Amino acid sequence: MDLTTETIEGSQIWGASAADYGASPYYLTELSDNICDISFLVSNYCEKPTKSKKTRKRFLNSLIDMLKDANEQLILYIEDLKQAKCVEPFCISSEHNDDDMFWTFIDKLCKEIQHEEAYQSLKDNIIRFQSLLSEAENAKQNSDPIVFKKYFYRKKKDYSNEIVVKSFNRKLYKNKPITHDKLREMQVVAVIKALNKGIFDYAYKPSRQEVNRVSSELMTDFLPYDFEITDDFRKAYTKFRRYAEKKGPMLMFNYEYYGQYILDNSDQFSDDQWYAIFELDVMLDLIRKEMVKLEPELAKYLNKADDANTFGIVNSLTRLMQQDWFKDFRTDTKYDHAWIEKFVSALLASEHQQELLAIWQDADKRLTLKGNIIGCLNKAGIIDGSDLSIAAAIMQGQEKDNKTFASYMGRGRKRPFFDWICGYVNQ
Repeated sequence: MDLTTETIEGSQIWGASAADYGASPYYLTELSDNICDISFLVSNYCEKPTKSKKTRKRFLNSLIDMLKDANEQLILYIEDLKQAKCVEPFCISSEHNDDDMFWTFIDKLCKEIQHEEAYQSLKDNIIRFQSLLSEAENAKQNSDPIVFKKYFYRKKKDYSNEIVVKSFNRKLYKNKPITHDKLREMQVVAVIKALNKGIFDYAYKPSRQEVNRVSSELMTDFLPYDFEITDDFRKAYTKFRRYAEKKGPMLMFNYEYYGQYILDNSDQFSDDQWYAIFELDVMLDLIRKEMVKLEPELAKYLNKADDANTFGIVNSLTRLMQQDWFKDFRTDTKYDHAWIEKFVSALLASEHQQELLAIWQDADKRLTLKGNIIGCLNKAGIIDGSDLSIAAAIMQGQEKDNKTFASYMGRGRKRPFFDWICGYVNQ
């Protein structure tokens, strides 16, 4: 086995799909920090109030400024959340224990400073802040589940996979010849390791019926010989299976449900647990790929939406079409961010998926493919302009680059997926 090749492949599994989701919106980290600072400032003041008018005035002005900034950012966040662009856990939300305490402190603060000059401004901004937080919470609860998958992969970018891949390669080396049974044993051991870290400790307790149902599916033959199946293990494994589906011999996460669990409990995971979460995800992915090598028919079980190449096309095209140039050339405002995401997802779920994936695997052909698809959209009437003018707006580079991309657009009308795109638009 070529360790270098396997390491690169493993890096792509861990890093490519995560990177394809791109960075979070520019304001999101600042918003999260702002809300934490507001919570800290209010609680700290209420626990240690000051009698100095000058200090109190400075405190109130700072708090009002923070609230104004947070309110502006929450408006952006709610809009992005509704369009399934991002989701973020805040230190003040219904999932967090200190939520009620914060609002208790707010009430206490308002009563103490009701005769201050800044009282009305503070009160107005607090009411607006509370309303926007509630609106954001509602938007999250009713958002497209894809937003939780995006959150999972955005978090995954923060963790390196090098040690995991090397460990997996050593296991393969020591277990030659590789068989399905050995891979299934490795799969179970990977799950046990993660469960021992307590990554599902924060999920709600399962019922007896749920435990019994899942226990009957437990692959006991593949457990280590001396492993003791305790009640705690059964309960932990039952929680794991809420978020992991069994497809043939393979275990695969449903990232929409799993991502929601990770988000809702993000403040409770230790550093070790965060690492264990992503270590397990990568190990299961590596094992699945080895299973498919042994039995290609198992590829039918792979979740197409979770393939790294699919993520690459979907997110690269989506980001490209959500740039300002698209607004300048689109023929109708109904072709907004939500429409773009639905179109790209539908295209990658169509009968042309394999053709698109095959092209995308060759990095040198990716720009060509993007040009082909943009050309199809131009011909289908979604955007309107000459190939060269659209190419210039997209590339913003040298005239040679613009002409090259324009030529890619022109060739798109000869691609097999051209008719599909036109049909999608007409529908």
